[in-house]
Amino acid sequence: MVNNNNFSETYIKKTMQDIMLELKNPEYSLSEGKITFLNSKSSNFLLSFIDSMSNNRQIVFKDEIGNLYHVDMVKNNTQSMVLEHPPLTIDKKTVNILPTILLRKFSNEDVFLSTTYHEICHFLSIGDWVFFEEEGCTYVKHTSGIAERTYSYNDGEPSQVASNKLDFLNELLNDWIAMNLYGSIQKKEYRRIYNNPEFYKYIDTSIQRNLNGDKKAFIGLYFSNSLKYIESILLEKNAFGNLHELNRYFEDKEKDVLEK
Repeated sequence: MVNNNNFSETYIKKTMQDIMLELKNPEYSLSEGKITFLNSKSSNFLLSFIDSMSNNRQIVFKDEIGNLYHVDMVKNNTQSMVLEHPPLTIDKKTVNILPTILLRKFSNEDVFLSTTYHEICHFLSIGDWVFFEEEGCTYVKHTSGIAERTYSYNDGEPSQVASNKLDFLNELLNDWIAMNLYGSIQKKEYRRIYNNPEFYKYIDTSIQRNLNGDKKAFIGLYFSNSLKYIESILLEKNAFGNLHELNRYFEDKEKDVLEK
């Protein structure tokens, strides 16, 4: 049974600190700049807990000093997730919006802590928002793990105009990473979010073949948003021509498992 004290910002921040302490191990090969970036963001988020019977929820997005800028409605949401919003441009100034971590209140402590690790890994994998100009238009490119999106500011409000469509593969990678960090820190079995063990075995085999089995170095690449390096490790001498094929293959596998 989960302790109600776990449903607190203090507990979640302590869990994040445990993960950050682990990632500072040189075996993860994270640069000093990346460690500094992760440290700075590890206290800059909003946290909300979800009851299993939650229906429609209003999600409040705020900037780094607490001003309200955006409200979204998440319909019939009972799932844990990390919500992001592109920066806003107000009076020709860029306003950064804090990510929101939503955590479902599971009654089983192992399930709740495993889910917390999964969402914290998503949060820590969020990269910078990179602005650029093209043909007189303002865009911002953003990476979370290996998922990339581009937003346009043509009408003042950011709207998504492109994606590398690797969301499912990113989810699986994130869960594999959460599982390994959980095992290293908690010294017990992680409750996997996805049902098909084939993918977890696929990653292990790819890392063994192409990275001398160095799982920690691979985790470091993920938190560094090193898409090209991750792609070379997952595809080298394997049956898939690109990450989109790999994404589609395991997404179909997951659907098959759920339908059984």
